[in-house]
Amino acid sequence: MKKMIYPLLLAFLVVACGNKSQNTDKENKTMAFALTDYHEVFKIGDNQETKADAVIPIAEGDSDAAKKINDKVFETIKLIVSLEEDSSTNYNELFLGFIKSYKEFVSETPDYTQAWTVDIKGEVEYNSLELINIKLESFMMTGGAHGNPYTASLIFDAKEGKALSVSDLVNDTTALNVLAEAKFREKYNIPTDKSLNSTGLMFVDDKFILPANIFVTKDGLLLFYNVYEIAPYVAGTKDILIPYTEIDKILSAKIKQ
Repeated sequence: MKKMIYPLLLAFLVVACGNKSQNTDKENKTMAFALTDYHEVFKIGDNQETKADAVIPIAEGDSDAAKKINDKVFETIKLIVSLEEDSSTNYNELFLGFIKSYKEFVSETPDYTQAWTVDIKGEVEYNSLELINIKLESFMMTGGAHGNPYTASLIFDAKEGKALSVSDLVNDTTALNVLAEAKFREKYNIPTDKSLNSTGLMFVDDKFILPANIFVTKDGLLLFYNVYEIAPYVAGTKDILIPYTEIDKILSAKIKQ
């Protein structure tokens, strides 16, 4: 009887170690993403077409974290694309709905001949065991003098899939704000004795604020201001890089790791 116990015990230990190794491998791998293309088009005569193009990073796997990330990305793109209340539950419905909105608008406005466009390019900007940062660059044209570009940064806890904010990246946003203003003034040549808006900027109450979108890069936090956020359309976007070495004392452990 003892002779049989030892082989069984050995087999159990081998299986247990194998399972532990597999679990460790999973824990040490960053989340995988697949880039998915979408293309919808409606031709207008011979030379114009209304179209919806998108390249979207989709988190792979069936984990709760992957689902939360994919849901948030879809929710964000839906806010960009939808022209009215939209009940779309997937990307195909969303982009077909954009084309449908154009057709309905043209049917109600027969003399309208301008094409519409929505173009979205998504990519995984940063991917670690702790943080995932997805970048969404979009351009939308639905009439008017020019289209509307917009860049969004979506930051997630890699393990839970929870959407994160700047307060999850640093533990002192006031200190970050002070340093960022100094960097901003230096880059855009605004003397400390001059108001921010003296150069044509549009900070509310002439007070510096952090942007709505911040990117996690290998070198530091990239603060990105979209058009209209703090300046007129013609001024374009603004950005400043805050090196990690300058904010090490207030930096989240998630980034340090």
